[in-house]
Amino acid sequence: SLSFNEVQLELSETGLANHAWGYCPRESWQATDLGPPEAASGELRVVPDSPFVPGVAVRASRARLPVFYNEQKQWLCFGNPADSGGFRLKLAPGLIVVGNSSLITALWIRVERFTS
Repeated sequence: SLSFNEVQLELSETGLANHAWGYCPRESWQATDLGPPEAASGELRVVPDSPFVPGVAVRASRARLPVFYNEQKQWLCFGNPADSGGFRLKLAPGLIVVGNSSLITALWIRVERFTS
């Protein structure tokens, strides 16, 4: 899997991204008015520099990623919410990745309900 702080973008054995899971404490969130860019439905296949080790996540960034939220539109963004990237893919309902051929710059996750 790819790790976005404590949230994982799960990958198949062939590197195909298929779902996200994990937790993200609200105390670290920063408010934003931005929402995800328009995205085409598609697939994301991750090709690592070295083979994946089953059960071991690969960090998407060396540094901890900022987390932004838009409470009105109900989206969380890991990374840069202003980046529209070279690609914008809707992997599943409520799951959008933004990036270029070598880097994911934003992971957007739709949240049904924000709780205090």
